[in-house]
Amino acid sequence: MTLNIDNAIKLIGHASDHPGLDTLLNDAGIKKRPEDDDFTLRQIEAGNGAVVLQFTTAYQDSYGPPRSEGRLTLEDVTVFNARFEQGSEPFTGPLPLGLRLDMTQSEVIERLGEPTSSMGFLGGFFLTYDGLSPDLTVNIRFDLATRIIHFVRFMSMEVSAD
Repeated sequence: MTLNIDNAIKLIGHASDHPGLDTLLNDAGIKKRPEDDDFTLRQIEAGNGAVVLQFTTAYQDSYGPPRSEGRLTLEDVTVFNARFEQGSEPFTGPLPLGLRLDMTQSEVIERLGEPTSSMGFLGGFFLTYDGLSPDLTVNIRFDLATRIIHFVRFMSMEVSAD
């Protein structure tokens, strides 16, 4: 699976019709595009679900003004570990921040430092890092039994309601 994650992350906050998104998807051989009239088409999967690009109509409510105007905005980019996702292809590209999908929780903490928050939730254990790069939150879910990364999600930092 060869979708460029660094380039995908740079498009978070941009509209689904942004030319950079077209280039990203075309370079990965993906023909599908998000559609607002069908909720199930508000996400684009690559590699049978190895990478998911999630779009929303309510970006501004959580993250502030989008970076470009359009009906749907790229909300997050999630990379899944095929070890825990039946039927998905292994993700073979590089991940940002020196992360690898085979890393354990202790290896991630050694690499990135102490997280902004951590918690068990929905059958997994999560580490959240805010601001690792400007305005970016990284949310990492670990398998409870092995403490190996299940997925890594990259998204904009939420705006505070103050």
